[in-house]
Amino acid sequence: MSTRWKILIAIAPLALLSAWLFNAVNKETVTPGPTARQGPDYYMVNFHSLGMDINGRPDKTLDARYMTHYADQELTELDKPLLTVYREPGLPTYISAMKGKVSGGNEIILLQDDVKLWREGPHGNREMEVQTSRATLYIATEIAETDRPATLIHNTSRTDTVGLRAFFKENRLELLSNVQTTILPETVD
Repeated sequence: MSTRWKILIAIAPLALLSAWLFNAVNKETVTPGPTARQGPDYYMVNFHSLGMDINGRPDKTLDARYMTHYADQELTELDKPLLTVYREPGLPTYISAMKGKVSGGNEIILLQDDVKLWREGPHGNREMEVQTSRATLYIATEIAETDRPATLIHNTSRTDTVGLRAFFKENRLELLSNVQTTILPETVD
């Protein structure tokens, strides 16, 4: 047996032992533990955002009592958000809630708890209001929807539905299922 083979036979067990130790140590140090949620990277009190149309007129505003941004989750949380959508001709439409979450691309807003969508008449009175517990707003298409029970209150009627879509560009509501309307008695002032 040549000297070369003797050295190879002597070194082979050491090489295998070294490789096994290297893998064992790396598995312990490389194995990630549970990722901890990082805190917010910024926040704002009395947040206000204004979006303009191509002619430089207000298109949408988003206000919130408190806004918190989490970069690690690409998430923005809103406390008491109020979205105002301006459409011509006519008066703006308002959407409010107790809580809101905005997706990373700022294209979807999830509203929760005491969600209201309303339009005011020319004299400042609410001519139409929708109430529900949760709604999703799609900013690019200007559509709001819910799959939860919702109530539509309009001058002399009340309509209950499960599921609703609001199309802001078309100024139209779509009631999805279990729709029941009650005509309210007229009140004498």
